[in-house]
Amino acid sequence: MGNATRHKPLDILIIAICAVSWGAMG
Repeated sequence: MGNATRHKPLDILIIAICAVSWGAMG
């Protein structure tokens, strides 16, 4: 976990999808 500060586009997409899923499920 050396590059913890640097996020990959895929990671950002996955996090965004998870957030939307949680919001939709309530």
